[in-house]
Amino acid sequence: MRRTVILAIILALLWPQLVCAAEVQGSSVEGYLQAVIAPDPNTPTDYGSVKIEAYNGTVMTLALTASTAYLIDGRPVKLSAIRKGMEVYGKLAGGTLASLEAYSTVKTGYIQPGSRVVVGTISKLEEDLIEVRRDDGRTSSYYTTPATPISKQGQAINLDDLYVGDRVKLYFDEIGSGMISRMEVQGSSVEIKNIYRATLNTVDDTSLHLSLSDVDVLNNSLWEDSQGSWRVAYNRELPVYVAGVKVPTRNLKYYRGRGVYLVTRDALGKDSIDRLVVKSEYESTYEAQIESVNWFSDTCELDNNKNLSFGDGTIIIRDGRLQDKFALTTGTDAYFVTNTVGGQRIASVVNILSVGINNSSIGQNCLYAGLLADVFEDSFWLENAYRHDDNAWQSVSGQVELFLDNDTSIWDMDNKKLITLAEFIGGDYSVDLGDERTRDLDLSSWYVYVYAKGDRGACLALHHEEHYIDELRTTTGTVVSVENDAQVGWVMTLKNTSDWSEHNSQWMGKQTNLRLGLENTLIIKNGKAVLPQSLKAGERLYMVRNDFRVMVMLVK
Repeated sequence: MRRTVILAIILALLWPQLVCAAEVQGSSVEGYLQAVIAPDPNTPTDYGSVKIEAYNGTVMTLALTASTAYLIDGRPVKLSAIRKGMEVYGKLAGGTLASLEAYSTVKTGYIQPGSRVVVGTISKLEEDLIEVRRDDGRTSSYYTTPATPISKQGQAINLDDLYVGDRVKLYFDEIGSGMISRMEVQGSSVEIKNIYRATLNTVDDTSLHLSLSDVDVLNNSLWEDSQGSWRVAYNRELPVYVAGVKVPTRNLKYYRGRGVYLVTRDALGKDSIDRLVVKSEYESTYEAQIESVNWFSDTCELDNNKNLSFGDGTIIIRDGRLQDKFALTTGTDAYFVTNTVGGQRIASVVNILSVGINNSSIGQNCLYAGLLADVFEDSFWLENAYRHDDNAWQSVSGQVELFLDNDTSIWDMDNKKLITLAEFIGGDYSVDLGDERTRDLDLSSWYVYVYAKGDRGACLALHHEEHYIDELRTTTGTVVSVENDAQVGWVMTLKNTSDWSEHNSQWMGKQTNLRLGLENTLIIKNGKAVLPQSLKAGERLYMVRNDFRVMVMLVK
């Protein structure tokens, strides 16, 4: 007995951690995190471990499991957020860590500013709320403040420049905070390139390529011949749907000989497939407006009395971006490609035609047209004014005051040049008809189109000749080409064009390309007036035009 006691004392002196491990078995441990040990990649059951120095100085290594919970100040986090040196409290179960909670000593939930990052796709925009669908399928809501900087391709943009469907990277300064400290829009990679219909011939699941034939592309709400055959790459995470049901990508080979619909985007100059839908029995196409939506059954009724079902497998395009089903709202105009399955119409492709000046409900932008009544150093007044909102012009009673600043772009349409703010304020653009100089020089006030952000005149187009509102129409489209024609000056060719019909209160798609003139046009890109040569193929436009001649155009 005496020998046993002496042996135990010697073991405790040599290996104190063994005694501590025995003491904490099935209970808890408190101390400081010394290290996080990565799992052995060759051992599937190894989830790594942590090394903790208890308050009494004992150091122990404890195994982690797939169900170990990690927290900082009571807030769930990932293990990577818990850093070396933090005080920790671990609950043990069966010799492993059931949970590990760390305590921030500087500030509740404190992390190194900007070190928490969320990547995903915007699924909802509403005032200061941004809902993001992450790559793991979960959706979370976050908030912005006036101090949240937003950038795209290295350029600062505003909150109302964002679109549902934009892929974003969000940065946070606190662990549990939903307040975004910084946001990056990941270029134009979210914009789709084309929608195709084809026959699936072969699936090479070794090189990950599909061989397609009878390839058509959707253009101007019509399927047009694209190419006879096409070999295109895909990845193993490609979402594949059959009759609204998601199927494993590995099962694609069982659908050889079937028709497919696929949406692509440009990835470093190559086509990348974002979604693929296997065609069901019979195809029908409609251009119609949604009259009602039933979210319980995921069905909608169109104004042509057709009832359709939709779901996660439906390819829905709006603003040139792949959307989720919640983009289908009452009053939406779209081109529908449906398949019939057992008597039920399933929407395979929905190309939404509806578009507006604002990208979302966040925007407060609109167009004004009117006669300049007065011009001051930091503001101007319009009379006989019209406001262009919801795609149509509405008369405004009384005068309208809008504000100027050094960043206001001003285009003199008659003289085809940009002028400075000082030239506008000091020029004869607004005159007093009772003034002697006005009568001697036969001057008159000019008319103006205004692109306004709230009550701020962001871009102005001045013209001496009145343009009658009832002669103007609202048009959208995608740039095919821009050229300087020797006869008529700058012109552009558009595809996928639609005109707003005030009579029908809906967008009416065209089935041919459209050629329009850009001489003297106020072209607004990133909130600034630009020249026609700055337009690029693939850019989406929203414009007000008088037949061939475009007056004001927004690059969306």
